[in-house]
Amino acid sequence: MPTVRRIRLFALGLLLLPAALQSQTPTGRSPTEVLLVQLRELVDGFEYTGAVQLGAASADLISRMRKDQLEMYLTLTAAAYFPPDADSLQNRDLALQNLQALVRLRPDARIPVELSWDGLDALLDFAATQVFSVVVRPEPYYDLSGSDERGFVTVVASRPTDFRLVSVANGRTEEVVQDSVRTGSSAVMGFRVHDGVRRLLLTGANEFLIIARDVATSDSTVLRVPAMVTGESPPSLPSPVFDSTVLLPVRKPPNRASTIRTGVFFAVLTGAIAVAARAEEPLRSSFTVDARAIGVSVAFIGAAITAAVRDTGRPTPQNVVANERLHAEHARIVAESAAENQRRSLQYRATIRTMMVIDP
Repeated sequence: MPTVRRIRLFALGLLLLPAALQSQTPTGRSPTEVLLVQLRELVDGFEYTGAVQLGAASADLISRMRKDQLEMYLTLTAAAYFPPDADSLQNRDLALQNLQALVRLRPDARIPVELSWDGLDALLDFAATQVFSVVVRPEPYYDLSGSDERGFVTVVASRPTDFRLVSVANGRTEEVVQDSVRTGSSAVMGFRVHDGVRRLLLTGANEFLIIARDVATSDSTVLRVPAMVTGESPPSLPSPVFDSTVLLPVRKPPNRASTIRTGVFFAVLTGAIAVAARAEEPLRSSFTVDARAIGVSVAFIGAAITAAVRDTGRPTPQNVVANERLHAEHARIVAESAAENQRRSLQYRATIRTMMVIDP
């Protein structure tokens, strides 16, 4: 009887196959939709062999399936390969292969209640331990402003994982760590467009990186979520530039010529005194001028020249005070400008549109 029953189920599968492969049915269903309906009817009718045969013969339709359709296809096929209370029909290895593929698509996948039973649920749990799979589920649209508002993305892994959310702004190479969560199979991670000091997401193309590290094996994977950011805020004030031409001179101009004239005057005066101090005739003609007077004169001239070279002018304390006031006023204007620009920067409002997630 079992052999006859299998032959009948196989024949039923072959009869259903043309319907599944038709390009369009009278009800308007696509071939993939027809296949899933037929598989579900066979599994619900405990016709597991027919479901297995139909699924195997329809492998060419897998490439046309949407993600949700492929998840259902893998679930139904696994259920057909591993039915309850039918040891002779169970093929654990093939069922496990389908469940591992299911986990890769959806790490948190569960068997629907109507198909669930202890053995199949346990096999799905085992499949999750054999596959390190991570998916990120961002919102398609965010509207954030300032440094307080946050956007959130959900990350799910098949095993306990450490998660880190990083953003890379348009035109920058540095990565900004937005959030991190340790050791979990899922996480809701937040990000901001402004950190209170600067903008973290700039207008244009940006990217979110979700770095997931398997706690058990230390294997890691990176999921990339491109995002297009449109942002606006009040324009920044230009940075004030100090006008150095308004500064007053802090020293008077050096009077080098006067210093040199003074030195020459004293040198000549010394020489004149030395000549005038000589004795009267006839002794005067017997002695020359004291050589020390010449040395002193030369010293006066040398000292005058040295003083002239080193002369930088006399300080003008009133001008120093006036310049300090000018610098203090400029510093006040710069601080006020920076504070105003910071206030305007915090008014930054950004619209973030996420794109298709790029798997590693």
